[in-house]
Amino acid sequence: MIVSDYFASNGVFVFTSACKGEGKSTKVSSIGEDLCNIGKTVLLIDCDLRGSGYSEPLRGMFGYLYGGRRMETVIMPPRQFPVIYAGFPSRPLDRLFRIKDSKNRFASLIQDARQKYDYVLIDTSPLGVFDDALEIAEFSDGIVLIKDPDRPSGEADLRLAERLKMSPVPVIGTILNKKID
Repeated sequence: MIVSDYFASNGVFVFTSACKGEGKSTKVSSIGEDLCNIGKTVLLIDCDLRGSGYSEPLRGMFGYLYGGRRMETVIMPPRQFPVIYAGFPSRPLDRLFRIKDSKNRFASLIQDARQKYDYVLIDTSPLGVFDDALEIAEFSDGIVLIKDPDRPSGEADLRLAERLKMSPVPVIGTILNKKID
């Protein structure tokens, strides 16, 4: 699935939505599989530390950002492509990069991932609820919105639009995602 010309070249892309339940994690995984099927290398990073769609407790991004783990220790072996799961925080987060060195550690992770993978796909918390996606987006080449057209999100959509106005990172496309039961 090509969202725009941005996907024609390698890069780091942030995926977000207005609210929870729009199928974002499933769609990001599907895009990763599609890219692998055409011979691209992909790393999926689950940065939704507030409500991950993937499960791997006590490791992953939380362990990397706040626990001092090395990149090699948090990447799970690939089924089709490698994944860094979110992990579970020991207490609620007020901001993703709340600890002094965590933003620098994230920047280093993305820099290393750019050198090793054709595409880095970052699944984030819903931007209509949390600002995490904007903090992460500054390290990316673009933001991709996931929207379930059958799911009304009203105020969350308005918050999403307001938050996107604050970001210098381009929104490179919107994927209308219809979940099939």
